[in-house]
Amino acid sequence: MTTDNEVLEKIKDLLYERLEEIKLEKPNEDSNEEYELVNPAVYTCWVPPKNCLHEFGYDIPGIVVCSEDGEDDGDDVNLNIRLNIQTYDPGLTLEDRLLPNYKGYKDILNLITKIRMILNENPSEIGIVVEKPIKWGLYDEQLYPYYAGYMTFKVKMNPLPISQSISKFL
Repeated sequence: MTTDNEVLEKIKDLLYERLEEIKLEKPNEDSNEEYELVNPAVYTCWVPPKNCLHEFGYDIPGIVVCSEDGEDDGDDVNLNIRLNIQTYDPGLTLEDRLLPNYKGYKDILNLITKIRMILNENPSEIGIVVEKPIKWGLYDEQLYPYYAGYMTFKVKMNPLPISQSISKFL
């Protein structure tokens, strides 16, 4: 038996571990400094859809693993997961200026492809089953130089046993 919070943590840990070779540009306060490449930060919490992670103080590049809603019909339990993904790409850094190229969406799409590969490899190794379809996209409103996208999918879980005490989960 796995709780909703445990599922979110398992997905977070899996992404953190399996995305360790991915390096993306970190926002830089001083445009004269050289940029730094970092691994995507991975969090669990709830962020309203279409909100940018940097507005909430999350590290960028970043992924927030969110629980949207769930369904328990007595036989099957499904939890809907949404990943909020944000990257940063101001453009091409020249010697004397920054040239915006508006290609930051490519980092989002590449990250989504890598996450899809991870979820398709062997998700049962973390004790959950990712059901198809996996959906993804870019949010309509982008706040240059930040780029934001999402993924949604359903996770199949085991029903909670009837005889368990509620205090165990609180």
